[in-house]
Amino acid sequence: MNEYVLTEDDDALENLLHEAVDSKEVQVYQRDDFTEQFIAGIERDQVLLEELMIAWHKVEADPKYDEFVRRLRTELFNRDVNDNKKLVIFSESKETTSYVVGRLQKDGFTRCRPWTAATARN
Repeated sequence: MNEYVLTEDDDALENLLHEAVDSKEVQVYQRDDFTEQFIAGIERDQVLLEELMIAWHKVEADPKYDEFVRRLRTELFNRDVNDNKKLVIFSESKETTSYVVGRLQKDGFTRCRPWTAATARN
């Protein structure tokens, strides 16, 4: 659902919700269903999230990724530790997987193969 929300594809999201397995558990609300105080709070949250996104896009350092690559180069493909030179990396997030694979490929690790729940279905 994230992709529908992030791309503001309201029609596709609404269709998806209507096609949900148990549509009795999915409820659609209109703006008028909420108090003005609640709406004001959501609008404040939206401003904060937009400011956070602007700040986040300015971040260029990724120390966790840098440490991961250092270990890939110095430890994880060492024949004493990994004789078949294969490595499986797990992530709960499809976005994280895409990010890591993209960065690894840019950094010369060309034999990366992402595998997600969507990949498994195909």
